[in-house]
Amino acid sequence: MQEKGVARRDALRTARRYAFEIAANYSHWFVTLMYGVLSRLWNRLYDGVELANFSSLEQVAEGSEVIYVPCHRSHMDYLLLSYVVYHKGYAVPHIAAASTSTCGGGSFLRRGGAFFLRRSFGGNQLYSAVFMKYVGTMLARGHSIEYFIEGGRSRTAG
Repeated sequence: MQEKGVARRDALRTARRYAFEIAANYSHWFVTLMYGVLSRLWNRLYDGVELANFSSLEQVAEGSEVIYVPCHRSHMDYLLLSYVVYHKGYAVPHIAAASTSTCGGGSFLRRGGAFFLRRSFGGNQLYSAVFMKYVGTMLARGHSIEYFIEGGRSRTAG
């Protein structure tokens, strides 16, 4: 019977490691700081940002968990979407990011709301269960989520 207890403890330890691998470490202070930095960036690069058709979000956002599914042509896409959402007074979405994109910036991205997933779960049922529980918990807590259906940057024009 001890083997079953040891196996359970190992599985729980592994599940905890997966949870830390996946989880965002959202910091409102960091998001506010980045809002200021991005305000300057948009004004330098693009001569500011103009919003159109934001009323659609305003109609559904109150009391709802919003799933954002934008195109991902560049890394500016998720920055701009989070900036606009924050600018309008809504909480920035938690963004699904490929775990290969951490490249030293993982903790930076995590503080902005990024959570990480492997490009392939490879039949790992425990990892899949932990990931699904994490996403379910985020939605149950009322957090909006953003992901890119392409799984990476869009490769097509238009």
